[in-house]
Amino acid sequence: PVQPVEGVPRADLARLHGDAGHRFGNFPAYYDFHSVGDRLDLITADMAMSWMDGFEGAFTILDVGSNSGTLTNALHRKFVEAAKELETQGRSRACSVRTLGVELDPALVDRARAEYGPAVAFQAADASNLVRFGEVKQHFFAELSNAGANCDWEPHAAVCSQRFDLITCFSTTMWVHVNRGDAGFHEFLTNLARSSERLIIEPQPWRCYRLASARLRRQGRPPIKFLDDMIASRSDKSIEDLVLKTVNGEMLTRASDSDGGSKVAVKCTVLSDAAGSWKRKVFMFKRG
Repeated sequence: PVQPVEGVPRADLARLHGDAGHRFGNFPAYYDFHSVGDRLDLITADMAMSWMDGFEGAFTILDVGSNSGTLTNALHRKFVEAAKELETQGRSRACSVRTLGVELDPALVDRARAEYGPAVAFQAADASNLVRFGEVKQHFFAELSNAGANCDWEPHAAVCSQRFDLITCFSTTMWVHVNRGDAGFHEFLTNLARSSERLIIEPQPWRCYRLASARLRRQGRPPIKFLDDMIASRSDKSIEDLVLKTVNGEMLTRASDSDGGSKVAVKCTVLSDAAGSWKRKVFMFKRG
């Protein structure tokens, strides 16, 4: 029987495993074919240390679309090692690194929990469902606040506002886009931007949309709701522009609202320009 996931229609859940990842991206053997290092190497140890330099409290990470947890765990371990090095140098009093992986597929979450829990937390949830995402986030930060009561640090501003210090979203945006449409995709990106201090996004290029459509047709599977209508009229640039405009706009708006109306720049860095070993563009956004 299909395990229930709050906020996900039962008809969609029934296709989670029947379509073997071709509808929602929950490929059961994803990391057998995609090296963790391709993404993990984009975040160097020096970068991780600089983000936590002088930090006090828990550094919080959310990985959206965590699959079986392999990359999520590796990301967590990288930041734990960076925190230890900073403490050795007397540059940080980080009580812990707290990491949460969110994945639509309960079977993948079970695998992740069995292999990497409880050091890393995993939750079955549809991150594009704003209500459900809010519940997961609220629960995470409530547990973090309870844990903080046993440490000698005060919650920092991001924790108090329920914003993660880092959100990563690798190879997930297309599946939200084709199942939720432009409006749902915009809401999803806005919510990630609203919930993060630093946001790393790897939007799938347009060729991935075309390949996803072709695979479904070749296998005789039903089409995805919005996918075929998108194929004829989009491009890599249109996807990138939507991501950049939405995230930059949301982070700028929120920063302005909290700073008496003054404008605070949003810093956007291209971590990968698709010219290196990993043939994808990866963007990092940071509140100014």
